[in-house]
Amino acid sequence: MLRSLVTTLASLFVAASFATIGMTTGCSSSSSGGGGSCDTGGADGGTCNPPTSPNPTPAYTSCANLTSPTVSFAKDVMPTFNLSCGVSNACHQPPANPAVASLVLGCNGMGCPDGGVPAATVIQNIVGKSALENPGMDIVKAGDPANSYLMHKIDGDQCQYATACQATHNPIFSEPPCGTQMPYNSGVIDTATRDNIRRWIAQGAQNN
Repeated sequence: MLRSLVTTLASLFVAASFATIGMTTGCSSSSSGGGGSCDTGGADGGTCNPPTSPNPTPAYTSCANLTSPTVSFAKDVMPTFNLSCGVSNACHQPPANPAVASLVLGCNGMGCPDGGVPAATVIQNIVGKSALENPGMDIVKAGDPANSYLMHKIDGDQCQYATACQATHNPIFSEPPCGTQMPYNSGVIDTATRDNIRRWIAQGAQNN
């Protein structure tokens, strides 16, 4: 009787210990709606396959702490946009291609206006504004990176919304609905940099 009681108590202690470990090592936050392991999913620079395909691309999951450190748009985010997005007027530099003219993200190279593009202008163009490819989702939804289309485009899991994008397929690319991972044809932005953008959105998408 005593031995049985001791065995039961020991089993409960072990189970509780594993439960505690599971809670402390779990993901601190998810980014684009995924439920997998940390920093996994997305197309990783390849083709994003929609949920209806034989080999669908999983949603990207980030385990970054989105509350800390505090991210500055001017110091931490705008330089990334300038270097990765505003590289030509065929993309997101003014005067932009008419198909993306409302999505100016910066300026880096020939034809940049004096002083570049003000941070306030970039924020005005993306925060609370409907995405061209997926009008049902904001480009950036302040406080909510998982529902910000910008994050899906740079994480490479935008094809989750293929049905919504189908009717508004951006004609400048011959890609599937929702287009390609961004930045276009320039390699995947590294995880740490993407998480900085994710933090900026989670922290309110402020002009700071």
